[in-house]
Amino acid sequence: MSGTGVMILSSFLALMVTYILVTLYKHRKEVQRVSHIPGRNYPFKLLFILFHKNDFFWNDKKQYHNYNEFGPYWRITVGDKTIFHTCKLDHYKEIAITKTKYFEKDEEKFLEIQPCGPTNNVFASRGGESWKRYRSISSVSFTDSKLANYMTPINDIVKNVLTYVENNQKNEINHLDWIRIVLDDKEELPELSRRNFLAAQMVLMIPKTVIITLGRIIPAWLWKDVTDSSELFRTWPEYIKNLVLREKERLVENIENTGQASIDVDRDNFITQLLKYESPEYGKLSLDEVVSNTHIVLLAGSRTTGISSSWLIFFLAKHPQYQQKVFEEIQDFVNSSSFETRDSSSSLNLTLKDIDNNFEYLKMAMNETLRLQALERNRNGEAWKRYDRAYSASSTLLLLSKENPVPANLRKTVKDIVLEDGILLPKNLQVLTFHGLNNYDKKIWGEDADEFRPDRFTEYNKRIKEDNSLNNRFEFVPFFIGGRRCIGYKLAESQMIDYAANLVWNYEMSLSDEMQRTPIIERHAIAVEPSTPLMVRFKPRVLHQ
Repeated sequence: MSGTGVMILSSFLALMVTYILVTLYKHRKEVQRVSHIPGRNYPFKLLFILFHKNDFFWNDKKQYHNYNEFGPYWRITVGDKTIFHTCKLDHYKEIAITKTKYFEKDEEKFLEIQPCGPTNNVFASRGGESWKRYRSISSVSFTDSKLANYMTPINDIVKNVLTYVENNQKNEINHLDWIRIVLDDKEELPELSRRNFLAAQMVLMIPKTVIITLGRIIPAWLWKDVTDSSELFRTWPEYIKNLVLREKERLVENIENTGQASIDVDRDNFITQLLKYESPEYGKLSLDEVVSNTHIVLLAGSRTTGISSSWLIFFLAKHPQYQQKVFEEIQDFVNSSSFETRDSSSSLNLTLKDIDNNFEYLKMAMNETLRLQALERNRNGEAWKRYDRAYSASSTLLLLSKENPVPANLRKTVKDIVLEDGILLPKNLQVLTFHGLNNYDKKIWGEDADEFRPDRFTEYNKRIKEDNSLNNRFEFVPFFIGGRRCIGYKLAESQMIDYAANLVWNYEMSLSDEMQRTPIIERHAIAVEPSTPLMVRFKPRVLHQ
């Protein structure tokens, strides 16, 4: 090796040694910085090697068992970052409710618009003040009067699904994955109009309501090839941007003609509201922010509601005794004076009022599904890598091991905070909260907490009715709680109830022979998915033959 080569190699080794020493120094400094937080500290690599199956970050069911092994508090140090786990529900309540004013979004790291997606030009806002502004606009769009307008397209989609099941020769449907498509008025995306799925006409921008689509109850088994969904994401970025630009042109023309520049929540769709909105504190949203928030709203729920509906159908098919109770409940509703046949089809054509005032047992089955298989879980490994890179070297994470079915709630302390039990959370501490461990707590749900039993919510609802305290309400919060509760929760519930009610009313559902023999293995990604297809057999009910 030449002298130059030796020098280069020596320099490289020197840099590596320096990097390792600096990293070890930062690691040690970080350990000392958080040493006041209770619980033992475990190096991540050691845990990964010795307890890999415990899946410390991504599987909340396994995290629940970690509580028994590691105690109520434990910390993991990853380089110069620390993740603090606590299984105390009181901590979560303090951060989410009683001390929420001392926490904020991490504006420095998450407010900026970041490109993502296959073409790298889909903008996804990471929250911060932009999210606060978005919520102040969109919250008015999820009133009952607005939601009632959504039931027509939901019912149209359900009819398409019923038609598909009726015409399917195998009568076994794969409930595995779901897709959500957006169409602008009656204009279809060229790349999508040629796809072989029944709901090509499905999702429209509802006139005089927010622009939010209802295709998330459309399963991917309507596609010949699931991989065709990649076409959507190749076409999507430019489509969203053009959608916003068209709305902006219409808005400018309308203001010139009418002089009306203020928001009209009854007439303006969601994009128009975003374009019109102006905050005295933050000013108007930029075009990128409008595109970003439109993207989020139109795609939000694509996997959450769909996969939860899949699990609901799976559980009802697996447990015929509970499916029969749901059917009898629907039968009582159909025979009641409150139900009117809307057309001659097999669809129930439910209204929002129907869903609000009926189907108590089906709602308990839905909640039991959300308890066992929540909408969204902890981030998967790849997401964690991206998340990890977003933080500075000196940051510390406080992870409350409570799973959240809506995206994980990230907070940053605005000052040093002492919790009621004396634990100090220093200023600028990142707080990532998950609350789903309660879903498997046998002290709350009984010794059969790992089993599907909708009737347990009879006891839960009675307990809440007798004592509506925060302590009881935090036992089950599938859509979060407080000021940051999922703004689309009622839309999601309505879709799940409508979809399941129509399938149960028209078909006896059972698991395929293969499903009865094969155990379900969960795959923890954005949502908890089965690693194999959920094959459900549909048999037309004699009542309708």
